[in-house]
Formats: sequence, structure tokens, C-alpha cells
Amino acid sequence: MRIVKILAVLVLGIAILASALNYYFAKAASITAVSGYLILLDQKISESDYLYLGEKELSTIIYLPSTNADGMITYCVFTFPEGVDEKADITKDGRIDYADAYLLSQAYGCQKHQACWNESFKLEQCYFVYSGRRFQDPSRDCYINETDLNIVKKYYGKTTEPYSANCELDEACMADVNKDSVINLFDVVILAANFNKYANEFVNYAYIKKSACDLNNDGNINLFDAVILGRNFGQMANEQKCYTKSLTNLGNYKYQVSVKGKGLHYVGVSYRILMV
Repeated sequence: MRIVKILAVLVLGIAILASALNYYFAKAASITAVSGYLILLDQKISESDYLYLGEKELSTIIYLPSTNADGMITYCVFTFPEGVDEKADITKDGRIDYADAYLLSQAYGCQKHQACWNESFKLEQCYFVYSGRRFQDPSRDCYINETDLNIVKKYYGKTTEPYSANCELDEACMADVNKDSVINLFDVVILAANFNKYANEFVNYAYIKKSACDLNNDGNINLFDAVILGRNFGQMANEQKCYTKSLTNLGNYKYQVSVKGKGLHYVGVSYRILMV
């Protein structure tokens, strides 16, 4: 009888132990990972502000409390509308305009086998900002005075080409301050409103390779590239889009975050630490 009681106690003990182990492993299985989220960059900007930001980049190393983490990077940028050839934005400033046309005109005629192919050059320009829009003074001396008004007066009433690769060399094109293809009272009003003022924005596009002007990648900078630029002329990057990419594990609790884009304004990292 005593042996039966001992066996009964052992069976009961084993049952209790099995139940406890089952509860423990079930509980452990329900907590397989710890999730988290980090915001590394959160700049709330409007689309119109983008025009002055250009391409931005964020590259940094973050530390997570595990060497075994699975993570994704979410980042938001501004991009050109669908159908726009972004290669036409030679200056990479988010707008396809006369700055790009000027660079293309400077590189025009260059062929891949020539020495000019690997040459680079700088473009320095100044801008005035009026009613949220950028414009340049006709004389291009970064100061609005009587000289600029005289240039507009000289070509008043004339029309200009909506696209000209040589606008920086064409005085009539420069007289069209608001770039609406006609030199009229609107251009005079803009200059008058900013009379005797200096430019409030300077842009320096340093060391742009002439090969960047080969928009169709055929080894020549010619009329075909000018057509591509003309077809996309006036387009601006004003659509916000968000993308994701994997977080790079560098080991020793270190993870690499590297993203870039036009008007980069949001970068967040979501991660999951696996329980081993």
C-alpha cells in the first residue's frame, strides 16, 4: 500500500512539473520578439519648401540591444511626377529649369572619346525670392537696379521661346523675368517690387561632370539630349513618396542607416529583436 502511495505522489509530481513546463514554454513561445521604432529624422516641410532643399543624405550608425535584430528603414522624399525623366534635372535640385539648360549648352557637342567627357565645371547662380517663387535679375549681377529695368524696356512686348538652351546668353530670354514667354508688365512689376535689393539666395552647383548631360546615354551630348530636356522643362519634384529598405547589420550591436533623396524629410527605423 505504501508503494502505491509513493507511486501516486510521483505521478502527481510529474504531472505538475509537466504542466509547469508546458505553461513556461507556451508563455515563452508567445514572446518571440521585442519590437521597437526609432525616428532619426522628422522634418515637417511643405512641398513648396522643397525647391530650396535639393538632395539630402542621412548616414549614421545606431545601436540596438541585440546582435540579432531584424529591421527596416522607412524614408520619405519628394520625387518628380510620373512620366518625368529625372535625368533632365542635371543640377539635382528638384527642378528642371534654365540652370539645367545652361549646363547642357556648355557641354553640347561633347563626345565620349573626347577629353571633355570627364571634365567637370561649376555653375554659380543667384536668385531672388518673391511671392514664393524664384527669379533672376536680367543683368545677372545679383542686384536689381535701373540696368535691369532697361533690359526689360528694350524687349518689352516681345515673346521668347519657352525653352532655350542658351538663355543665359540671350538677353531677351533674360528679360523674361517670370518666364511666361512674354516680356510685359508682370516682369516690370516683379523688378519694381524688388528694386534696389540684393539676391537672397545663392546656388553653387560644384563639379558637375559633363557626362551627366548625356541624358539618353548614347555617348554624345547633342540634340537628342536637348529634346529630352525640352520635353521635361519646367517640371518640379513635388510629389511625396515613401520607401523602405533593410537595415544593415554591422555586428557588435551596430546597424547602418544610409538613405538619400530629394527633399529627404523623414527617416524612421522599425526593428524586431528575436528572442533566443
